[in-house]
Amino acid sequence: MVPPLQASALRVGGSLIALLLLAAWFRQHFAKPLFWFGADTIVALFGASNTVFLLSTLLLTWRVTTQNHGSRGVSLHAQRLNFVAAWLRAFFSCSGGIFASYWLSWADAILNVIACGGLLVVLEPRLAPRVLPKAVPAVPENFPTGKMTFAIILAACAGVYLQQSDDSGYRWLVLTIAIYIQAAAMLPQRAMLLRTKRLPAITSHAFFLLALAGVLRLAMWFVLLCEGEFHLFIMLGDFSHVAFLADFVALYMRALADKGLGGLLDGADMALHAEEAV
Repeated sequence: MVPPLQASALRVGGSLIALLLLAAWFRQHFAKPLFWFGADTIVALFGASNTVFLLSTLLLTWRVTTQNHGSRGVSLHAQRLNFVAAWLRAFFSCSGGIFASYWLSWADAILNVIACGGLLVVLEPRLAPRVLPKAVPAVPENFPTGKMTFAIILAACAGVYLQQSDDSGYRWLVLTIAIYIQAAAMLPQRAMLLRTKRLPAITSHAFFLLALAGVLRLAMWFVLLCEGEFHLFIMLGDFSHVAFLADFVALYMRALADKGLGGLLDGADMALHAEEAV
């Protein structure tokens, strides 16, 4: 039997390699634009991804504010990073380019910032008791989030510079940092899941929506590949985000197969067994 941590690494690494190989195949077979998709498709997929992420955030907020121990399994460090990423995505969407000309970009940018900020408030130990006395704030964590964030920003700057494309302006640098910070938010979240024996059903649905948001973002990148646009370093951030969720999705699908959709929707907790390598 494969040890849990090794199985987890194989699942995450395998997912990342598979996505990179798929991107390489698309790059080779669609070197010339197909002219099938326009800007509307790109904006719609980006907006759909952000909308699903918004739903995930709202679901977590509802759980935290209405249920006993609603913050169980939710990483405060991860939500801090998601809040920063939401601000950076909002700046990218609203500061110019094709995205700024669509109302959907403005709507999901503003709503995501508000939703992420609201969730962060009810999780922060210093703020939650003042805003919602009955709320149970997130448990303490010792993940090195600050050092990781600093390293991510340096890597994003270096990656955009080395990519040497026409898109290496400040807006694309902001988007790159946002994508990598959102992907990195999964690391403290994975560490929190390792400490959690059972995950509330609502929380598990919220994390599954997070994975769905990542898949929609992947669809956007593959549409761009079909149109001859290749942004490897930026894409790698979203590939990593989805790969980090591979363990959880595997557990979610297993619970779905065991209990059925009705069982999960009825509120049955999802077991996070150590041997299943979350």
